[in-house]
Amino acid sequence: FSPGAQQFGGVQPMAIIEELDDGDDQGEGEDGVPDDAERRARIEALEQEERERVAKQFQKGEELRLVGNKQMAGKDYKGALRSYKQAIEELTLVGNESENRARSEKETMTLNLNAALAQLKLQMYADVKVSASSVLLTDPQNVKALYRRGVAAAELARSAALFQEAEASAAIADFEALLAVDVENIDAKRELRRIRTEMRTHEQDLVQRQKETWGHVFGGRTIIEGEADAPPDVPLPAIRPCKNSEKHLIASLEGASVVAAGKTVVADVSLELREGWCVGLCGGTVTARETIAGLLASKASPSTGSFLVHPKPAKPGRKNVEAKPIDRSILCGVGVLFFAMLIATELAGPAPLQVWIMRILVVLVMLMLRFLWSFGKP
Repeated sequence: FSPGAQQFGGVQPMAIIEELDDGDDQGEGEDGVPDDAERRARIEALEQEERERVAKQFQKGEELRLVGNKQMAGKDYKGALRSYKQAIEELTLVGNESENRARSEKETMTLNLNAALAQLKLQMYADVKVSASSVLLTDPQNVKALYRRGVAAAELARSAALFQEAEASAAIADFEALLAVDVENIDAKRELRRIRTEMRTHEQDLVQRQKETWGHVFGGRTIIEGEADAPPDVPLPAIRPCKNSEKHLIASLEGASVVAAGKTVVADVSLELREGWCVGLCGGTVTARETIAGLLASKASPSTGSFLVHPKPAKPGRKNVEAKPIDRSILCGVGVLFFAMLIATELAGPAPLQVWIMRILVVLVMLMLRFLWSFGKP
């Protein structure tokens, strides 16, 4: 194959193996082997056939791209996406020639960008990221790919049940990379401001939820579901009937009036203070309120009317309850009995341990009887 090698720039062409008919012996030499001229003709024919096939593949890809563009213009996004995908498949069959591969990669980038746009319209955000990333592998600074992948990541972040910080951060990174290439891109600036605002809002909400959670753990106010939407409580009137009037009455003013320096400071005031109440004074002048407080604290006396303090009845068995006096005749009987026991122990002779214990008990009982004697009645 030396002549062929010289023709192809020193590169040895691949041997072609094909099945020949038994009767086809034209062009063969005396030993049945084809001569060099026929071999070169066959190689050139095969190469021409391959070039025509590759050209048809590019033509099919271009036709499908144009069909997809028309479908996009007619808002048939699913059909357009299908056409772009078919065009990409056609361009994968263009062979391994460097020139054809470079052209195929360039046209495939355009098809992936168009597919990303159709997927964005169909809200297929995860697929948008895949298509745009395929473009960015070849051209890392492609503005359209950065923008569409950033928009898809932002939509994934905000459309999830819980805001996805990772997707939002990826969107911010894409928009910042885009603006590093195209500083005046208005759409990228708008989307970047929007996703950053949503990130800050999410962080503030997260901090608030953490405060509420830890507040509940340490005794904070529990928020009931739906409470925020409920109408606010109507405040109670300042003057309303009392519902616990059965409480013990501690003190009371009845028709009390106070006259000072010829002027009536307080006139005809009736007020009750009961156990467990919290009473506030409002309205009037400061002098009038201070005067009523002085009456209740027994620091002043009413000019007319009365101020009464009502002592609380003592319950049986409580402190400060007067005990019934003990009859002294009973104490005398008990004392004589224990005194006789003391005499008996003294006359018992040598005192064993039990006798000494009895003596000590008798002495203690006698002392207790003496103490009780002072509280007994004659």
